[in-house]
Amino acid sequence: MALNGNGGDELFMGYPTFPAHKTARLAEKVPSALRRSLLKPLVQALPVSENNWSFDFKLKRFLAGLDLPAFARHFAWIGGTHPHDQDALLEPSVYAAAAPNPLDDVDRLLLGWNSNDELDKLTYLYARLYLAEGVLQKVDRATMSYALECRLFLLAPNVVNCAMAIPSHLKIHKNQSKWILREALKKRLPQSILERPKKGFGIPLTSWLKGPLLPLCKEILTDPSLRTQALFKKESCEKLINEHVNGWRDHRKTLWALMVYQLWEQGRP
Repeated sequence: MALNGNGGDELFMGYPTFPAHKTARLAEKVPSALRRSLLKPLVQALPVSENNWSFDFKLKRFLAGLDLPAFARHFAWIGGTHPHDQDALLEPSVYAAAAPNPLDDVDRLLLGWNSNDELDKLTYLYARLYLAEGVLQKVDRATMSYALECRLFLLAPNVVNCAMAIPSHLKIHKNQSKWILREALKKRLPQSILERPKKGFGIPLTSWLKGPLLPLCKEILTDPSLRTQALFKKESCEKLINEHVNGWRDHRKTLWALMVYQLWEQGRP
């Protein structure tokens, strides 16, 4: 049996997207025309780094999300594709058949939420969608494949209820995430741990998609079957690969999402 800390980032606002949400609200005061004409070209001119969650990657993602509504931008920041890019990627018939606004479900989830604090609402959305629908499933599959029992102590009902009642300004304080947790544990943990930057479990996908994974990526996403499948535009997939390999853009999240879907599609009965 092992203890697992999943839920801490969602309940105590540990992801960098939470402080980014506050920054975005300030950045909205810059006229959108100025952002598009001045800031966007400057940011896009930054050289593409192969480091995981590099400065240029985060800045480009941040700026791309500013044109979206407050909650929708988080899906652009952490998701595989930007909502505005989906029409260029999907075949017209597929795009037309999709829901007019795929984020309508988010609005419905928040209908009964009785807080006016946007960060509180984000905590709920991350817990309901990102944690429950993604992170926990991934952890469960990984642990169960090795017959390992995993216990998520931060998701005990009394802990969750307590965390959801804590005001957001005690979770993010002076842009410090998980502030109240750090304060509660500062007499029990060394400073080196309390001040350690957040480190996820990312893999060097940007470089792998230019190296060892490139042949598989090309095989899957330039296959003639894409045309008969009539789901993704083959030309758009080829453009994504070309821009990524040449270092013009970092498309690792989109390419990886496409590859995983296509491999699943090929393997299903």
